[in-house]
Amino acid sequence: MSANISASMDVPARTLPVPSTVSPQIQGIVQEPISANWNVFPKTADEWKALVTAGAALTVSRLPAIRDRLRVKSEPEVLDGVKVHILTPEAIPPENQNRLLIHIHGGCYVNNPGESGTTEGVMMAGFGGYKVISIDYRMAPDHVFPAALDDVMTVWKAALKMSKRENMAVFGSSAGAP
Repeated sequence: MSANISASMDVPARTLPVPSTVSPQIQGIVQEPISANWNVFPKTADEWKALVTAGAALTVSRLPAIRDRLRVKSEPEVLDGVKVHILTPEAIPPENQNRLLIHIHGGCYVNNPGESGTTEGVMMAGFGGYKVISIDYRMAPDHVFPAALDDVMTVWKAALKMSKRENMAVFGSSAGAP
């Protein structure tokens, strides 16, 4: 076997169609251009923070329109010392009146701080008709493992005081996937 291994490989780009099997709202989201920073890899904590702040600002600028479209109210709160956003749809179907969802946002435990981490939770509240608690867990580089997990468990325990365990569920994607 040769010891000469190429350091890189070019792969031709492809155009992927927007799925026709999803709602028009999701089609619009899928059609959004990919982030210009998708392949930026900061080398210092300050560079990470700057990148995260810029990405969060862009997301937060889009959230009011999404919440308005889906008729979801977002209220920042603190549950047992952990920052959260309570996401409540304008209408909750009778079968969901006693249900409570806990949302753990994605972002590799370094992205989507504050309100910017609520996008999935807003969609679940709006499309699903559930009250959602979206956790703004502490993140690296300022707060290392297991800070985020500790925050999630703290919120879960606080939520148990609000709802019966059998009426609760946890959801998220990427780093937030339970």
